[in-house]
Order: sequence, then C-alpha cells, then structure tokens
Amino acid sequence: MSNAMNTKSLILQQLKNATDYISGEEISNQLNISRTAVWKHIQELKKAGYNINSYTKKGYILTSSPDSIANEEITPNLKTAQFGSSYIYHHSIDSTNISAKFLAEQGAKEGTVVSAEEQTKGKGRLGRLWQSPVGQGLYFSIIVRPQIPVYLAPQITLVVASVIAKVLNEKYNLHAVIKWPNDILVDSKKLAGILVEMSSDIDRINYAVLGIGINVNNPEAAFTKTDTKYQPTSMFNELKTKINRSELLTTLLAELEIAYHTFIESGFNTFKPIWESYAFSINKQIQVTTANQSLTGTLTGIDESGALLLEINGEKHTIHSGEIIL
Repeated sequence: MSNAMNTKSLILQQLKNATDYISGEEISNQLNISRTAVWKHIQELKKAGYNINSYTKKGYILTSSPDSIANEEITPNLKTAQFGSSYIYHHSIDSTNISAKFLAEQGAKEGTVVSAEEQTKGKGRLGRLWQSPVGQGLYFSIIVRPQIPVYLAPQITLVVASVIAKVLNEKYNLHAVIKWPNDILVDSKKLAGILVEMSSDIDRINYAVLGIGINVNNPEAAFTKTDTKYQPTSMFNELKTKINRSELLTTLLAELEIAYHTFIESGFNTFKPIWESYAFSINKQIQVTTANQSLTGTLTGIDESGALLLEINGEKHTIHSGEIIL
C-alpha cells in the first residue's frame, strides 16, 4: 500500500473509531501530518463515497460508509497473515485473473489478492462470461505457489469450493451446495463460480491463481438469462437483505488461508468429507458430459484425488474432467 493510501486508511480508521467529532488538529497530531494534508485526505474519502460532516471548532464526523471493497475497507480488517497482505484493488478491470496471472509472472508473492468492483471481461470455466456489474458482487483472485505435485492441482478448486459453501451455510444461513467441479448453487441457481488457472512445468507448479466470483447484492433484474440450465442468483435475491461485501471478503480470505495451508500440509483427505457434505445431487441420478461422451448415473461422491464417482448399472466410473448438466 502506498504511503498516501496508508495515511488515508489511518484517517478513516480514526473517524470510524471516534464516538463524536474529531478535530483536524487531533488527527494531524496523531499521524504527524499537516492539517492541510488531513483536509485533502478527507476530500478524497468523500469522493470515494464516505459521508463526512465537518464543522468549524468541532472537526469531522463520519456518518456513513459506502459498500466498498477498496483498500481502506479491507486491509485494516484482515485477519490473515498472508492472504491479502498485498491487496491490489481496482474500480474496474478486464479480469482479476488476467491481472493476477501477470503479477504472478512478475514474481508477486504468495497471498497477493487482486480485487475489483467491476470486471469488463470476467470469465468462468470453459470460456464462459461471468457477469460482473459494478459494486454488486465479489470478484477477486488470489496468487498461490503450492509445493504439490502437478496432478494434485485440481484438488485446489474443490478445497476453495468447500470453504465458500461452508461460509455461506454457516455464516449466512444459505443452503449453498457445490456442483462439481467449480460452481456454488442455491436452489439449483448459480450463486458463485471458481476458476483456478495455473502455470506449471512437468514436475512442479510455478503458481496458481484462485479466481472467485460471487453474486452478492445483484438484484434479480440485473441478470441476463444464460443458455445453461443453472440460471444466476445472488445472496440478496435469496436472503432479501443487503450483504456487507467487505465483511464477506475478509471472512472468506481468513477461511481460505486456513484451508489452503491445511491442504498443503495435510492433503485433501480433510476436505473430502466436507465437500461431500455440501455436494449437489449426491446419491441422486445426474448427467455428466466429458470431452467425448455423456454419462448418466448416480453421484456417489468423489475419490481421494477429487475425481467424481458415478455409479452406472452397479459399475463405478471415475470422472476426472467434465461437467454436470442435469
């Protein structure tokens, strides 16, 4: 974070912590900056959507904050050691994954997070468009450098999905389920998606980018009907109440950091039962398409590698890549 950004964040925290008006002189003394600098930072905060009243001889008071995932709302509230320690925020960007991959190629440290209020070219799995309207969802990517064999990389998607489903169920009381391999559904409607992209050699992963998109406060009218069976929804549509996006993001980063390190240290076995407890259509008949065929059978779970287990006429089939379409 730049010095100017850090100072602005510190001023915002002072305003948030104050129970009454706080004078410009008090802020300048505490931060060892001029009163003119305080005033300039206050004006920048106002432009960013913070309602700050000011009165002569009283000072400043914060009356409301915007629904924002900018640095000043996220970095002071992080409960992580690594994820978000470098937090790069954009108001608008083509894709957080594209940016994160570029930064990873340049040597960005593990745990770097790229977020945006809007993506103009947000993408999901198989090149599909991910609708990313400004200020409504969470769109963010995390750079990791896992020291695991390349063949275990698909498990990362399942770990991330398990964390998101767990948070949505336990913290927000949403009946969120995981549609293998990378979608989060509520009532058979798509709420969130995960896109993990990586760079690797034959025997090692150089980096992976964990791209996550969640429909948070999108109104129903904001969605364009898709050509898939699973139409989009949002947390707002399902809960009928606005969600604090910054709180959701900091919660997810904390839980994802714990899960990621547990996975690296202990493997996937910890997450297999969690994933299966949130699995969409488990023990039910589904249809799965792969690169060269379509299969219909009973979803019985996933194996230790994360591959889908499908039972067809009493015979077990293991599917490493495909998509559930029914």
